[in-house]
Amino acid sequence: MADFTFSTLKYERPDFTEVEQLFEKLVKQVQEAASYEGLKELLKKAERVQNKLMTACTIASIRRTLDTTDTYYEKEDEYINNTIPTVMPKFLAFDAAVMNSPFRDDIEKEYGKQYFAQKELNRKTFCEANIPLMQQEAKLTNEYQKIMATAAIEFEGQTLNLYGVQKYFEHEDREVRRAAVRAYSDFYHSNEKRLEEIWEELITIRNQMGKNLGYANFIPVGYMQQGRTDYGEKEVAAFREQVRFVAQRSVVDDDDFERRRDVAVQRVDHRRGEREAVVVDRYDRYAWFHLLTLLPLPAEAPPCGDSRPAGSSGEPCSAPFRPPPAPCRNAARGR
Repeated sequence: MADFTFSTLKYERPDFTEVEQLFEKLVKQVQEAASYEGLKELLKKAERVQNKLMTACTIASIRRTLDTTDTYYEKEDEYINNTIPTVMPKFLAFDAAVMNSPFRDDIEKEYGKQYFAQKELNRKTFCEANIPLMQQEAKLTNEYQKIMATAAIEFEGQTLNLYGVQKYFEHEDREVRRAAVRAYSDFYHSNEKRLEEIWEELITIRNQMGKNLGYANFIPVGYMQQGRTDYGEKEVAAFREQVRFVAQRSVVDDDDFERRRDVAVQRVDHRRGEREAVVVDRYDRYAWFHLLTLLPLPAEAPPCGDSRPAGSSGEPCSAPFRPPPAPCRNAARGR
């Protein structure tokens, strides 16, 4: 397929009834498998069926996102999103049969422990009570994507989408950058009401999904749905706390730009007591490293705002900590 392109891929609506019937048979065959070689052939057959199914689902999803005004793929994607959750019990029944197989050790020896770790995550993140919630979740996320994709922003005599406006965030003219960010923000303000409603509905739906699975909220489910088996909520919480404790917000006078700028101050060498200061242009969408220099760490740096460690006493300091003036004119520049 030397001339292969995505547009040449043929799409056919998945036959979910056929898939369900096939997996019902596969479950019985796995339970009755007399040898590991026989079981392995069943695993390969199931994989081929799932790959074919997911290929069709992916084609429909991509073509919908490429043109959110295409009603054909919008309806196909909606059909798939409404049907996939109803088929999940068949897939999980197959996984359970494999996990309980007397040849489990042989499977793990050939495919590794991660094979079963992923199946365990799939089991933990699904229950039939969540099927209607999964359908609602898909509907809301598709609506959100359509709002984003159909953005039409008037800027510099052009009608641009969000990514088109973002291009001007890197323009050499500061006023153009400022205008681009404002135009970008205006789009969100004009759609704020519905976007807020979508987020509120999604939070409610996802938290209920988590509760249906026996958790306090959706957070543990979110980590598992991302396929994470080597770290989870506790490890990320520890990392965030370290960032919160180490990183501090401050302000310095930037004589080179004749105005005050935000500075992200981060301790980079605990032994020598130094800090790394990065000046960030507040009007740029991304962090532009206009200034990079090392600043000496003061003997007593008061914990201000979010830099206060968890469990510390007293009220947060209202004024930001100010490091010594940075040698702006001699600082290295670049992104």
